[in-house]
Amino acid sequence: MRNELRVNQLSDEAFKWYLGYLEAIDSTDIDRYGEYLADDCEFQFGNQPKVVGKQNIIDGLSQFWQSYNGEEHVLQNIFGTDEHFVLEALNIFHRHDGTSVTCPAVAITERNKQGEVTSIRVFIDIKPLYE
Repeated sequence: MRNELRVNQLSDEAFKWYLGYLEAIDSTDIDRYGEYLADDCEFQFGNQPKVVGKQNIIDGLSQFWQSYNGEEHVLQNIFGTDEHFVLEALNIFHRHDGTSVTCPAVAITERNKQGEVTSIRVFIDIKPLYE
């Protein structure tokens, strides 16, 4: 993960938590990532139907994460509060053939008072990953 932040509105504690969350994504370790999710978490990827429930999200992301060889976030801006995060980032996807593609993205993440993610909305065009 590379940090090119221009704006960060989070407390030090929330920023550290959020970096751990993003590192779990970048590691593509689905079990580690699942530890961040509330049981009733909701996930929406662009204009795709909303996925409800931790296990359903894990199942869907497991398949997606297998379609490439790794991911890296380049952080640009983080707006919000310590429970509501809006991330602007460049997502670098490393393909199985050894090449990489960069896709700009915005992700909105919400967490409850227990620190569990309750809502994820990701806005990204991943078509270049498969071209």
